[in-house]
Amino acid sequence: MTLELEKYFEQFKEITPEFYEYSSDKAVRAMSLLAQERLEETGNPPSVSLFIHCFEDLKAAGLERIREPQRPAPRDESNMTTDEFHHYYNSLRSDQVRVKYGSNPDFRRQVDCLIALKRI
Repeated sequence: MTLELEKYFEQFKEITPEFYEYSSDKAVRAMSLLAQERLEETGNPPSVSLFIHCFEDLKAAGLERIREPQRPAPRDESNMTTDEFHHYYNSLRSDQVRVKYGSNPDFRRQVDCLIALKRI
């Protein structure tokens, strides 16, 4: 893979965490070969979207997943929207709410916000 293609491939991997599930040496080689082939066919300059389209085509052709999907990092109370927190709050048992309210200032702040908005 040329240096320019590698730059776009690295950007593709950053914005497509799903690629981690497929990122064997075989998958990387397939992406590289398909990208080179597409560049020669179309004459278009390399881009991140080239790799996105190649990845979608390879998945459709049966590229095998080698890892479990990455789970998103759990969000904590400090960075949840009001709606996300309200849903989270409703999923907790009352004893969990009491413990978290007493020990976690971010949780307490969010609960106080819900109370002020008259959502709980």
